[in-house]
Amino acid sequence: MLGVWSGYGISAGAGFASGFLFSAILARFAPPALHRDFWVRLLAIARDIAVAETGRDFIAAYRRLGVTFGIYLARNLGGLIAGFLPLAIAGYMLNGLLFVPWDGRSSSLATWPAALTVKQIASGYVVSAPHLAGPIRLGPAPVKAALCDGTLTCILVTVLNFERIVPEADGAISGTILVRSGGPVWNPLFPWLNDLEFVFLIASIGGAAAGFRGRPRE
Repeated sequence: MLGVWSGYGISAGAGFASGFLFSAILARFAPPALHRDFWVRLLAIARDIAVAETGRDFIAAYRRLGVTFGIYLARNLGGLIAGFLPLAIAGYMLNGLLFVPWDGRSSSLATWPAALTVKQIASGYVVSAPHLAGPIRLGPAPVKAALCDGTLTCILVTVLNFERIVPEADGAISGTILVRSGGPVWNPLFPWLNDLEFVFLIASIGGAAAGFRGRPRE
């Protein structure tokens, strides 16, 4: 079993490196010069629109405006997506190798919201809630599962590498349910994140901030 401080160290190191790589990739796609040139071009186009005398001049200016916005947004969105990939890959790999096994250190099961009925059976756990048409059956520990009722929430639990679950009986789903192995912890985002995942998040933010701060101005 991995030691406590080793788990924290690996999470912090991987998070910082992934965050720093995010800043480097984003700066590669959208360097400071891109933002500066964008505003210079925008002012020039606005000036051309203000002095345009014919419809052809207006159309040409607005075409340049669309192209300028398109390039600017594409490079920024491309940088965000490409920069997020190292974070996603690191989080996915650590989820199976470190984060879920870390939860397995505890024999208890935490739920969100807390007022859910959890029963342990031979094959795992059964979770019941008043607003569900049927129970949720889960396998043995460690457990990291979620039931979501909205697009944004479902995207969030997918990004956080929760196993998506559905109740046994059909019916309307009201609210999000999280079920994961583990007990009371020190981080404020549990059970959305366990201790190591929280450290990974904070370290990745620190790595990105360090990358942006240390990058020379163009």
